[in-house]
Amino acid sequence: MSGSNVTLNYGEGILDFIYADFLTIGEEEGYHSKPESETEKNPAQLTDEEWTLKTYNDFDTTFPLINSIAYASLYSAIFPPLIKDSTDTSKSIAHYGNYLLALQKEFLELIEFCYDEDFYPDVLGRLYPSERLHLYRHAHDMPTSFERKEEFRTSHNIMDGDKMPYGTTGDKIINALKNLNSSPTDEQKEFAEKFGISTNTLLFTLQHHMFISARYVCRSIKDMLELELTKMLEQNVRFRKCKRCGKYFIMKGNYDTHYCDRIAEGETRTCQQLAALENYKAKIADNKAVPIYNKYYKRYAARVRVHQLKEDEFNKWRYQAITKRDECNDGKITPKEYIEWMEAYFPNRKRKNI
Repeated sequence: MSGSNVTLNYGEGILDFIYADFLTIGEEEGYHSKPESETEKNPAQLTDEEWTLKTYNDFDTTFPLINSIAYASLYSAIFPPLIKDSTDTSKSIAHYGNYLLALQKEFLELIEFCYDEDFYPDVLGRLYPSERLHLYRHAHDMPTSFERKEEFRTSHNIMDGDKMPYGTTGDKIINALKNLNSSPTDEQKEFAEKFGISTNTLLFTLQHHMFISARYVCRSIKDMLELELTKMLEQNVRFRKCKRCGKYFIMKGNYDTHYCDRIAEGETRTCQQLAALENYKAKIADNKAVPIYNKYYKRYAARVRVHQLKEDEFNKWRYQAITKRDECNDGKITPKEYIEWMEAYFPNRKRKNI
């Protein structure tokens, strides 16, 4: 209702909705009833204008009561419920909250069925998400086809983004609008009269690009979620479950990872960063060469700070020490030989007995 434009990548809206914390907010608001579905018809005595005004007044009166729930996700904010000011408000809020929870559960199960690599891998592992969706709808006694409303139109509205059709730009289109020629030629007048087109419309079309656009009409959160899911299937956008936090995330390009880029609750780093750190610690736990290198690195770096070693000498040692570390990792030298090399590198020190 605000007229705002929101741009999302496919999959972001679904994830935002299924991981919204409706439950915590709902407990604070006190809903617990089972969801019900009510559709109020426009009374015959009201005109369309009067019905629109009445609907707006109901929203204006009741929406502040549920805005904490609605604003928990983007789609619930875009599709708020119409709670009539003449109804039991607390009961209506309870119905609405439980509807959101039920819809969350439904789409979380749908994503698991269609995308989760660990969900019956021996059965579903070789199927595309679209094929899994086919089985899911059969399993839930749902038709394998459904319809939605699409509006196709020509428009002079400037499209989003920097790249425009016909090799033009947004600035060029704006300048063209500012410099429209309002004086038609005799030939243009004749054409407009013959085809029943106003001269203003003809001039506008001749001097300003008209774009072809299509949009879908969604009247509920479920419509929006289903639209996004089908667009994901068309564009081959994939979900995967993060092996750290257990939440689904969008696979980007050919970057094959099992960890998301969210910052988990109570953490300061993303799951990807934490997984990399954990993998590094696990790797060096069984690696005898790395602790040796770290020990002598700290020792010699401290000497650089107190000017007992020159920095260029330290850098030369570090390069060779890394090479020796890799040789130790590969079994070309033993850890004992690596320590002996470390101790002997700077001959002005008294060597320790090993």
